[in-house]
Amino acid sequence: MTDPSGAVVPNSQIEITNQGTGIKRATVSGADGHYIVPQLAPGIYDIVVTTAGFGQQNQKNVQLEVNQSLTLDFKLGLASAAQTVQVTTAPPMLNTTSATLTNVVNHEETVDLPLNGREFTQLALLSPGASPVENGQQSGFVVALGAGGISPSMNGQRGEQNNFTMDGILNNQIYTNTWVIAPPPDAIQEFNVQSHITDAQFSISSGANINVATRAGTNTFHGAVWEFFRNDALDAQTYPDTSRLPYRQNQYGVYFGGPVMLPKVVNGKNNTWFSLYWEGFRSAKTTSYLASVLTPNMIAGNFASALGSQIGTDSLGRPEYSGEIYDPETSRPDPNNPGESLRDPFPGNVIPSGRINQASLLYLQKYYPAPNLNVADNVFPNYQFSGANNTASDIFGIRLDHQLTQNDIIFARFNRSKQTLTTPESLPTYSHLLINYGQQAALGYTHVFNPKTILNFRYGYSYINYDDTDEAAGTAFAQSINSTEAFPVHDGVQLAPALSIANGFTGTSQFAVPLGPMEAMDYHVDLSKVVSNHTLGVGGMYYHLRSYDDGWTAGANFTQNATSQDGTAGPTGYGAASFLLGALDSYTPWLGNTGADQTVNWYGFYAQDQWQATKKLVLTAGIRWDYVSPPNYHKIVSGLNVLNGQFIVTGAVPPSVTEANGPRGFFNPQYNGWEPRFGLVYQFTDRTVLHGAFAMLDDHNNTLIQENQNIRLSWPSGVAANLTSLDLGIPSTYLNNLPPASSLLGGLAPYASYGADPDNKIPYVLEYNLGVQQQLSASTTLKLDYVGSLGRHQYIVPEANTALYPGAGPVLAREPFPQYGGPFSFSWNEMPSSYNALQAQLQKSLSNGLFLQASYTWSKSMDWQSDPYTNSEPNFYNLHMDWGPSDYNKTNMVVLTEVYQLPFGQNRTYLRGANKLVQGVAGDWMLGSIVTLNSGAPFNVFAGGDIANTGSPGQRAERTSAAPYAGSGFVQSRTDWLNKLAFTQPAQYTFGNEHRNDLVGPRYDNFDVNLSKNFPLFESSTLQFRSEFFNIFNHTNLSNPDNTITDGSFGKILSAAGSGREIQFALKILF
Repeated sequence: MTDPSGAVVPNSQIEITNQGTGIKRATVSGADGHYIVPQLAPGIYDIVVTTAGFGQQNQKNVQLEVNQSLTLDFKLGLASAAQTVQVTTAPPMLNTTSATLTNVVNHEETVDLPLNGREFTQLALLSPGASPVENGQQSGFVVALGAGGISPSMNGQRGEQNNFTMDGILNNQIYTNTWVIAPPPDAIQEFNVQSHITDAQFSISSGANINVATRAGTNTFHGAVWEFFRNDALDAQTYPDTSRLPYRQNQYGVYFGGPVMLPKVVNGKNNTWFSLYWEGFRSAKTTSYLASVLTPNMIAGNFASALGSQIGTDSLGRPEYSGEIYDPETSRPDPNNPGESLRDPFPGNVIPSGRINQASLLYLQKYYPAPNLNVADNVFPNYQFSGANNTASDIFGIRLDHQLTQNDIIFARFNRSKQTLTTPESLPTYSHLLINYGQQAALGYTHVFNPKTILNFRYGYSYINYDDTDEAAGTAFAQSINSTEAFPVHDGVQLAPALSIANGFTGTSQFAVPLGPMEAMDYHVDLSKVVSNHTLGVGGMYYHLRSYDDGWTAGANFTQNATSQDGTAGPTGYGAASFLLGALDSYTPWLGNTGADQTVNWYGFYAQDQWQATKKLVLTAGIRWDYVSPPNYHKIVSGLNVLNGQFIVTGAVPPSVTEANGPRGFFNPQYNGWEPRFGLVYQFTDRTVLHGAFAMLDDHNNTLIQENQNIRLSWPSGVAANLTSLDLGIPSTYLNNLPPASSLLGGLAPYASYGADPDNKIPYVLEYNLGVQQQLSASTTLKLDYVGSLGRHQYIVPEANTALYPGAGPVLAREPFPQYGGPFSFSWNEMPSSYNALQAQLQKSLSNGLFLQASYTWSKSMDWQSDPYTNSEPNFYNLHMDWGPSDYNKTNMVVLTEVYQLPFGQNRTYLRGANKLVQGVAGDWMLGSIVTLNSGAPFNVFAGGDIANTGSPGQRAERTSAAPYAGSGFVQSRTDWLNKLAFTQPAQYTFGNEHRNDLVGPRYDNFDVNLSKNFPLFESSTLQFRSEFFNIFNHTNLSNPDNTITDGSFGKILSAAGSGREIQFALKILF
């Protein structure tokens, strides 16, 4: 508060009123003229300032966003106490209090922007630094509505490192770290994405804090009823389809809010409000798929088409050819190369009919159709089919707010959702079912001790139950291939071994994953105290989780090894030939008690001070400490620490098991969860603000459940036995004589299905930014930022206990701990990461009917393993060789968003005096759009097998001097994106020289548009017609090419990254 000369004015009375509910808050400016009103709910406010000797000032329509700190100065005029000055200028758009990187989307923009499937999480992509890449763990377990929700990489952090909150309650699905409840846009008040967070109260992980404030009731009844409809009539075909496929989608719902009114009983105006919503979604979408299946010649044993050029000679001087298949029954020691073996080729590359395994033929009869594409015998993919994707979703929510007294406010909320998705699997002969069920309850209480001291309490309860299951093969089929003992019935479900066939052939999936029930309870207490020009905050959180998840499968893996020379992957051998013989490379059954039942307790405390050091300078300093207990397992768990060879047995160990030797929760407690936060904001001028921040953020959230449950397949209660090298020498194990599961469970003692370091450190990220914000006009700002981070001890899951060095012979003989089996996944908090970016954002708030936001990011993100569930490191003993661009690294990203109320019609610039007919046709149109332009995603080329013979996955190819994309006569196209001459398989028993993610795929360009027209119905009611165009220009965005060198489709782009043009119509009644 200042007078006309600029001198501070103390003791001004400030009253702030929420326009929607009438709730009032009051305070008094201090001796330095400053005033602070903490813990206000987002909304639109009116402010009245009364000062002795000065005229009263009123500021109306001040919008406060989610988690926003807004500075609003008043220059008081000398006048009589009876005079009132109406302040009509808009509050400044500059952020003069916080250095946290923030992007807010308000309610109007949320409902006016085109969202495919009306998934609010798509709005996160409007933020600078947001890269639209999820890991398979997330996308594989979440039912997508329309284009689906997303948990993007934010400023170089993994998507699963984000933290979702709703009304201050944790909204995290604790297994995949996505969301429990996703309300429809009409039920969202505001949406806020924060990263590099300087406020110690927020963020329990190193990614973005994605906040949703649900829409509460107000003193006036308001609502919406909607129906969004789409079919294939106006849609364009999607590459590689040659025609439009059947599609029908309906999305419908209602939102209603207002005061609680019961005639002659309750009048809730100014003290009790409600809001509720329900939305249904139904879609039947036919999707085209490509597959690579065995040809009739191959099924008959004839692999002549796979025979390539000569690549050398064996030790007997016989020529060797790529794709040549060898008879494993002829294996014998190589007299000229001790330790290696020799095999004889099948004459003509044809397997005699009497050698074809009957179980393999039964698999082909049950699952594999004949090729239907007119391609050569060894060209893939060679089969195309269409399958129905049927989605059903219902989500419901209700919220109550009540003002108990002038100083006490409570709210309660309940939400429930259920989504189901039925899809074909990789082949049309069986299907997949995915079910998401979630519910959440929330309570909140705010007490105002006095205008400068406020207590806020929140409680949340989330319940999640997911099911992710392939259509079971059934008992009859399991009996026909003699696998009922190898893979017995589990929970009443009879699956069969899932096939993996090298050289790019489509495999089968037999996986059952019930996730749940999972429960999470979170308690939060926050106390805010204003002392002079300091806003002090202290508080804490208690988070209790109970998680049960299960899963069982068995993998039958067929590589080139069984039919190659010397029994190792390489140019010789052929995966489909190994499969036809029934000669496995490895067999991985999950046996016994495969569930994970655990509880975890999380305690967090913080303290901070936001200090208005001068009129221009705000400093924020805070400290947060989080402690997450080791899991309390309700079964025996075990695992091998490959760093020292200790086999740990712990958990709920009965007295009969004497090997117990580790900490009760497998992992040792980590108490050093300190997270300092610092922020600086300096206002150079009325139009220029400098901000800088440093924050250390721990990442408990990412690893909380996933890392703990990895060791659920634990001897002696259950194992994921990995029987490898079954084909070295003369095979004794075939697809139709797999060993009984009982013999594996009893005979592998002790056996390591997984491993982990019990001293895993807390993953943390050092995040920092420095930038400037410039106000260009009353409604427009430009923001420039340098954004960087360094990650340490990031969670990875490499394949461990692999052979120490490449070489001939069994892998087991070269493993460091062969007595425990392996190789297996190893949970390890060890990876470094880095991110550096320059970001620019131009923002124009709504004025003259136009809202505009344009963002540009130029960045580089680096790590070893972007998705901890891919096991893609070729050499566990040299992980530094995997330092490269992150999977979500997209060098250039542009996002342009606008909402424009076209200037025609009543209360608009043009045609305001036109007759009703003209008004009805030309007036009240609105245009909204989202334009996305991104660089391509990185990838590398895989060698297509265990060339080094170490048991390691993800081995990369050998690069030659040829240009990988174009050049030397090679012309790039969809069908030939990569130059095959630029890549070759590494020499036998070596690793390839290609670097991780050293190639870049096609760029991504997309334009989504919403065009709507409002028709007045009666007082305060409107009928809105919407037409939404997703990918309006029908631009084909291509996926990355097939990147496995041994695949028949290597180098080709087989699918599109997104659909062709889709058109959606909607009707909404707004009141």
